[in-house]
Amino acid sequence: MKISQIVPVPKCSSPSTPSHYSPKFILPTVSKSFEKIIYARVSNFLNKNKLFTNFQYGFRNIASTELAVSAIYESFLENMDKGKTTWAVFLDLSKAFDTADHKILLRKLMYYGMRGKQNSFFESYLTNRKQCTKVNNYSLSFQTIKCGVPQGSLRGPSLFLIYVNDLPCASSFQTTLFANDTGLHLSRKDIKTLQLNVQIELDKVDTCMRSNRLSINYNKTAYMILTATRSQNCNFEISMNGVRIQQTDSIKYFCVILDNK
Repeated sequence: MKISQIVPVPKCSSPSTPSHYSPKFILPTVSKSFEKIIYARVSNFLNKNKLFTNFQYGFRNIASTELAVSAIYESFLENMDKGKTTWAVFLDLSKAFDTADHKILLRKLMYYGMRGKQNSFFESYLTNRKQCTKVNNYSLSFQTIKCGVPQGSLRGPSLFLIYVNDLPCASSFQTTLFANDTGLHLSRKDIKTLQLNVQIELDKVDTCMRSNRLSINYNKTAYMILTATRSQNCNFEISMNGVRIQQTDSIKYFCVILDNK
């Protein structure tokens, strides 16, 4: 029940490098049937006790990508109407589902009320899982997975939601989460104050991410500035972990292009 096969699926018509493939995880049927029962019980527990942050829009029945985009868009407009300048960034995480630390996740499950036998169950569920890669009729030997939530499973995404559930508490940013997609924005009337606040709060987020073993792709992360007055000078110098973050005029978020206008 804790084994899976990875089958590479081409992302383009003429794949030539490993990056041209996406991994498809195949789990045993009996494992999926068992997970449906666990998924229903855990989801009921989390929703009944209102443990999920209101800023999480991913893998939940009451949320969607449309609501995530709408929440950010309406906040941008409201801040501009108030004459505020808004700084926004959408973090690019590298293989977030694969790097989640099991010990950290188990501690968070305990914090949210899954203790004793329930916590022991999830410890067994997460540890000593094995997977192999299969290409055509050839399979590599099974290897033990030492971190990450189970890919291709029903429980994997919801476990990751628990893993990042406390991220909005790490800073003063207005946070929008859709699983591993993280949008942050902050608004101030004074631009110099905004730049100072942004750097302080961004350092908090970076520290939180690294303490949770989540890796931000700094070179692919870009920020955007929205102002009510176009003549304002907004050449910020913002960095994360010593890497300068580039500024852009528009950001693509769930197939919707948000620009600085």
